[in-house]
Amino acid sequence: MNIEASRGTGPGSPAALKQANTDRLLEAVRQGGAVTQAGLARLTGLAPSTVSNLVRELIDAGALEVGRAARSEAPGSGTRRVVRLAAMPGNVAAVDLGRFHLAVAIADVTGRVLAERRRATTGGWSLETSLSESRALIDELLAEAGVGHSDLIRGVVALPAPIDRRTRRAGSASILPAWVGVDPDEVCEQAFGFPTSVQNDSNLGALGEATWGAGRGVDDMAYVWVSEGVGCGLIMGGRPHPGVGGVAGELGHTLQRNDYGDLCRCGNRGCLETLVSTRAIVRLLEPRSGPLSGFDEVVARARGGDHLCRRVLSETGRHIGVAVANLINLLDPQRIVIGGEIARAGDLVLDPLSDAVHHYAIPSAAETVEIVPSELGERAELLGAVATATHSMTSIG
Repeated sequence: MNIEASRGTGPGSPAALKQANTDRLLEAVRQGGAVTQAGLARLTGLAPSTVSNLVRELIDAGALEVGRAARSEAPGSGTRRVVRLAAMPGNVAAVDLGRFHLAVAIADVTGRVLAERRRATTGGWSLETSLSESRALIDELLAEAGVGHSDLIRGVVALPAPIDRRTRRAGSASILPAWVGVDPDEVCEQAFGFPTSVQNDSNLGALGEATWGAGRGVDDMAYVWVSEGVGCGLIMGGRPHPGVGGVAGELGHTLQRNDYGDLCRCGNRGCLETLVSTRAIVRLLEPRSGPLSGFDEVVARARGGDHLCRRVLSETGRHIGVAVANLINLLDPQRIVIGGEIARAGDLVLDPLSDAVHHYAIPSAAETVEIVPSELGERAELLGAVATATHSMTSIG
């Protein structure tokens, strides 16, 4: 017997449906700023009575407040009653701790970013160094934003590793060995001095795009991130879908070649990541093209007419497209958002990627899915962390 279902809290239960409707309504308010209840019904597709009940509960919970819009200039019209996010005290911190970068943002509880900074790193930091560098950057931005440390009420950290929902531990020793065996939430809270949760960066990137970027307006989407690694975050039914062990969407470790393929850092051979990561692309080209400064030079050469670079980028798009086609056949999402460094190649990668999807995906799904580049770029994961932190401030469940 499904215990969650028997308690009325499992997927599809009235409680889950109410929470999904609440999330949808709050997102419409975030996007609209100040919206009438009739406007919320149009934006969300919810019945006016449902909107009215949810708005009343959210006002009672302190998440929404009532205001009046400016008087219309139309003859006979007056001011309109609108609802907006409540002006709650406090601020949130977002940290994107990547393999080769560190980004931090300070935002208010409506999601407005007050200060933000990104730094390149050499990678391979110890746990202590990662935390101390993050805390130092948080302090710098607090001073820049004129916000006191005591005003921070929540933080979210994006980490390039699956986070097991059952144990709250990083689920891959091969990606971040320094974080293995520790409770990431606990060590971050101790280092930063405010409640903090740690989540997978691709899942946060998906939420960032769904909230403010190329994923707006759809309930089912996948965010495919390709840079020095490959990640995939899923939004299903309007909510992030990390999976039980935090490994849902690990597209980079789907097998593309047999046991004689390149050895992947996960321990398998022939994973997608060994073929399409930007570092793999550079390594593949350098024996023929000579030293390259990085992936951006590959793109520049391809656009300048270098046939070898164009060929490799085209093959990269096809490899990603085959994996995305399998994803589409399994989940049938409405939109695929392509992010990370690979998106800088634009049509050089996206066109062969789309061709592969139409060749290998079920035709009806291939015809309806939208494949679009990221709108947030390298900020997707950081803004997803902001969205997660602020969403928790404006929920009722």
